[in-house]
Amino acid sequence: MLIAVCAPQSTPLAETEDGRITAIMKLRHERMKNELGKSLNLIDDEVHGAAPDKAKIAEAAQILLTYSKEIPVWFPKGSGPETGWGLAKSEIWDKPDEFKAATARMIDTAGKLARAANTEQLPEITARFEAVAVECKGCHKAFRIPPT
Repeated sequence: MLIAVCAPQSTPLAETEDGRITAIMKLRHERMKNELGKSLNLIDDEVHGAAPDKAKIAEAAQILLTYSKEIPVWFPKGSGPETGWGLAKSEIWDKPDEFKAATARMIDTAGKLARAANTEQLPEITARFEAVAVECKGCHKAFRIPPT
């Protein structure tokens, strides 16, 4: 009798948790591609262009900082390779201190870029942008399955 009473309640909870994980994974993918990726590409184009638009750089740098702060919550347990979707390596959950340190470095470098972008000193902006790019590549190397 107890099993019959408990079973119907456990299924909706499991479905709710699966739905939450799927929603977070979709959000993670969308934000990485459309917010972080596009902002990085915009800044790269601007700092290496003939006439950099410092206002665009400052706006994109702020987007990088804002969304970098969200990265840790985009990777809850259960949202890794076991889902069969996405490019997150299991190392994110197997080595949480390393992942936490990598995200902290990204937040730090994104903050320095945002502050530099407000100074309008192009050499400083470029240097800070390059530091952000290094952090992105490092995290992807350690914690992302290479896309095929």
